[in-house]
Amino acid sequence: MSSLVALIADDTRVLFEHLSERGLSSDMREVRSAEDLAALAQRHDSAVLLAHGGSAGLGPTTSEVWADAAALGETFRNPRVYAFACETVGGANSLGARSVAAGIRVFVGHDKPITAPVPKEARGALSEVATAIVEAFLNGEDDTKRLRDIAYDAHEAVSEGVALDVQVNADGDFWMRAKLHVQLAASLDVCRRTE
Repeated sequence: MSSLVALIADDTRVLFEHLSERGLSSDMREVRSAEDLAALAQRHDSAVLLAHGGSAGLGPTTSEVWADAAALGETFRNPRVYAFACETVGGANSLGARSVAAGIRVFVGHDKPITAPVPKEARGALSEVATAIVEAFLNGEDDTKRLRDIAYDAHEAVSEGVALDVQVNADGDFWMRAKLHVQLAASLDVCRRTE
């Protein structure tokens, strides 16, 4: 099974580099345009898109959308897609549900904000939790409960000996690092095409 991991949003670079070091995908690309993404998509069964998201679509920033649901469905006709991006699933009008209706077979995403400015010393632990999700997805896992369990297990593993009381700021709301890890897991959801 061939897979793509595409860096679309520069502020996900730490995770992209972590995934690259792990060698989870043979095709790790920095993507700089919607056209580049479309050209790469046709060669893969699965794709992980590290981007900014929302109901409008995915892109390099919150205000710049490269691919809406119709474009994603056309670009990724039949593959499985994991959008590591905020607020891409959750209800019939979500980006994930509309992308599945437009042609994607399985869309994994998050129904809440999943990022926050994280102190440098905490990035490794957060990357480990996200990497566990990505690795499971690339290995074929696309069940909501199992993906959440994998993320919770990764959180438990990296939490041993790590200060989880470091505060990180998310849109004015101070979260403890533990809350950010749990938010990453709890917000996971899957939209899938019914055959």
